[in-house]
Amino acid sequence: MLKAYKIIGYTPEIDYSFIEINERLRIKHGNLLLDIKEKLSNIKISISDRKMVSINKALNFSVVFTRCKKKGKEKLQWVVRLDRSLEADVNIVVRMNSINTEPVDYFILPSVETFENEMRIKESNNINFEMYRFEGLDRFFDMLTLTFYEAS
Repeated sequence: MLKAYKIIGYTPEIDYSFIEINERLRIKHGNLLLDIKEKLSNIKISISDRKMVSINKALNFSVVFTRCKKKGKEKLQWVVRLDRSLEADVNIVVRMNSINTEPVDYFILPSVETFENEMRIKESNNINFEMYRFEGLDRFFDMLTLTFYEAS
């Protein structure tokens, strides 16, 4: 429908740019899942149709991309909707930059903590929430890698 509007020169009152952003985020989501599978190639990993990642049938996690929304002139906000029906052990929230092209950081949220189904993340958050924020997923991958130690 938007293409038809463009062809006839009509500009709708509602900003539908979020549709294109969401489509790009779906592509990034798929790419990140493939990247996770590649980095954890030595571990038995499966990804369900609902995008739930299962590792060795022991740990399940979901990946949620959240787009940036501008609030006012300079404030940024990210709205996260966690799908509780997935019953993930961990939810990885990927926070996108202000133009929604690249990840800014990642929140690794364990299910043992109680988080709202819908959260509003700001640029700076409460310290109790910020402790789950990471610049990348390397530490998460490190936690999933088995390490064997020799007894002394």
